[in-house]
Amino acid sequence: MSLSTGREQGQCETMQQTNSFTRPAPFDGGGDGRTTIIRFAKLVGEGGEFPCVLREVGEDRLRVRLFGPLPMRVSPMELAFGDGETIAVMLIWQRGTEAGFRLCEQADRQRLLCPQGPYEKRAIRVAVAVPSHVHALSGTQDVTIRNLSHEGACILCAAHFAIDQRLKLAIPELGDVVATVRWRKQREYGLAFVETFRFEAMARAVRVMQQQAGGDAGENYGEDA
Repeated sequence: MSLSTGREQGQCETMQQTNSFTRPAPFDGGGDGRTTIIRFAKLVGEGGEFPCVLREVGEDRLRVRLFGPLPMRVSPMELAFGDGETIAVMLIWQRGTEAGFRLCEQADRQRLLCPQGPYEKRAIRVAVAVPSHVHALSGTQDVTIRNLSHEGACILCAAHFAIDQRLKLAIPELGDVVATVRWRKQREYGLAFVETFRFEAMARAVRVMQQQAGGDAGENYGEDA
């Protein structure tokens, strides 16, 4: 193992202890310069936002795990992490629950392997626009879910809720989720779930919301990297 490779691995092991959302695996030892990793992210493009898991990083390409097929029009896209880092990527192939991307520009390998941005412990928030409802002591109120993470959600509602008030938010695939109001800004409310979910559960819920909203997507695309 080279000195630079050992330094990268050591930095990632330190990061693994401080950030529960990113768990890099050891270097695979292959001769092609690829690194296996498990890092939660989302793909952002004209077709929307799509939660994913970064699984492999090469010199100029990467592979991600998807939770549903991507629309064909989404490339180019941005790969965005919870720490605030974004990397421009181009879709080159898609097979079932996996997709390969090419980096649009030379990127620091450490930006992909370890948190570098200003929000190291922030969860991935996926933008949606889904009508739903909340149950409160005052009754049931219609809301629109604006974004969703495995820790909470942002909703839009005409009703007034107090800070620290308990609500039950109806989320497709997840059911009625107990949450606490953490902040409000005019008609927007930030909710923190009393019990958090696994990233995969949140990603599946987002996929159901996208299916309900419609939209075109293709199962296979391009050539394997």
